[in-house]
Amino acid sequence: SGGWVPSQVIDRTSDTPSYGVALEDYTAQELNVRVGEVVAVLKRLNGWMWCKNLLTQQSGWVPAASLESLANSAVLTS
Repeated sequence: SGGWVPSQVIDRTSDTPSYGVALEDYTAQELNVRVGEVVAVLKRLNGWMWCKNLLTQQSGWVPAASLESLANSAVLTS
């Protein structure tokens, strides 16, 4: 399967621009959440946050603009 990878996680120092080396593990998995659910924010990248849903224990990317900050987590607002 295909997906997008942020340029920050790819080293493109090779002579061939269509090839690169992954600098870290990455998944393009988005996280489905409902308004009011609380998620733990584990990483921030390019306007997205890698979150873990505290109710379902599932993880994935959520747009940062959709989250409202809490003490050590966030809540989906839109």
